[in-house]
Amino acid sequence: MLSGVRRYACMLAAMATLLVARFARADGEPLPVDVYVAAPDAVASRLEEAVAPSEPPLHWVPVPRITAADVLRAPAQEGLERLASVWIDGSRSDLVRLYFVSRTAERFLVRDVPLPTGLDAAALETLAQVVESSIVALISDERVGMTRAEMTVALAPAPVASEPEAAPVPPKPPPWRGALAAFYALEGFATDPAVEHGPGILAAADRRVGRWLAGGWVSAQYVIPMTVDGSLVGVRLDALALRAGPELAWDLQRLSLSVRLGAGGDIVHIAPRPGDSGAAATLSSDRWSWATVAQGAVAAAGDLGGGVSIWGAFFCDVDLVQRHYAVSVDGALQDVVTPWRARPGLMAGVAWP
Repeated sequence: MLSGVRRYACMLAAMATLLVARFARADGEPLPVDVYVAAPDAVASRLEEAVAPSEPPLHWVPVPRITAADVLRAPAQEGLERLASVWIDGSRSDLVRLYFVSRTAERFLVRDVPLPTGLDAAALETLAQVVESSIVALISDERVGMTRAEMTVALAPAPVASEPEAAPVPPKPPPWRGALAAFYALEGFATDPAVEHGPGILAAADRRVGRWLAGGWVSAQYVIPMTVDGSLVGVRLDALALRAGPELAWDLQRLSLSVRLGAGGDIVHIAPRPGDSGAAATLSSDRWSWATVAQGAVAAAGDLGGGVSIWGAFFCDVDLVQRHYAVSVDGALQDVVTPWRARPGLMAGVAWP
């Protein structure tokens, strides 16, 4: 093995001697090869001892580091006449990288010598062979290696991998949300008439805790006037229903379910009127009445997009005190209608945030 290496080194030295003669100075002295070494002093000394052919002469120059501009710079730019240039980067413990530059600085070679067991005798022998064979290749063939443009690309720093763009994070909904709704409600009333109804508005404010929403609501509904006719007397009822209370909702993204409890009252205008029989009677004057009411409801709302949702609810009003609508006829009270104490109903509407 060692004898084969020696024969190979002798052959390279002979070839180098013949080739160097082509590039001798006018005085017959061969052109040198500059060897720039960026390595600790101990490593540089061992490299210089290992790589010491007689031809061409090597001129060893220590440098603190090797840059792309150094490798690409032509010796002629510094007024130097050189057969070739070698740049040895020995700053790493696992690898030695070598750059070879032709006399015209138009052709380049790059060689890596791994150091699996460090800079031992085998590694030094390999480095010596690489240096000698690469110098011979450069001075014997003007087309060997990379062009200046290719070397410029090879020495360019690798682009820094950009961080992958994070997926857009949807904005967190605000802890509090408000909504305003317009609705229409139908509600059981009495035996005759059986239903009262009318439009209304509802405002709500909820605070989000995970998927749950807890808050409160307030509503006002105008009840379409009702006329109750009896044989002797009748009555016209105009009402405004006011409600307010807490609410708990479960948010399922595009659908929410909620439970409402509340209380309030009905402001009712009572206007006595003559009955169907046409009998003359002296009626009492119009008056206002207040009836206290408790309410419970379950509701569902569906998101239509654009901040608009539709919703519906089943509810039940309960009078805390049984109410009667009576009128005074010739000084005597006469019941006209007695509403149901518990009155179920349905409402539906459209809400905006």
